[in-house]
Amino acid sequence: MEEKLGKEEAKEVVIHKRLELKDELTKGLATKADLQLLRVELEAKIEKEILKLDRKFTILFLILIFAIIFLNKDALEFIARLFGLVK
Repeated sequence: MEEKLGKEEAKEVVIHKRLELKDELTKGLATKADLQLLRVELEAKIEKEILKLDRKFTILFLILIFAIIFLNKDALEFIARLFGLVK
């Protein structure tokens, strides 16, 4: 390369290529800000999914309790005694 371009010009080309390569590699890496943003997004998604599951389990628990109460007369009487409705 030195023979074709000359020593100084060859050094400039090499330095320029190094800087281009360094910039490309730096752009490819995730910065701390990118990682923090991704972390916040993931935490928000996880929290949202936990809330959905919590609602589902609450609804299923209530359905189960009502099914037990309505299908079992003794359970209904027991609950009435607990709340003091029947003596």
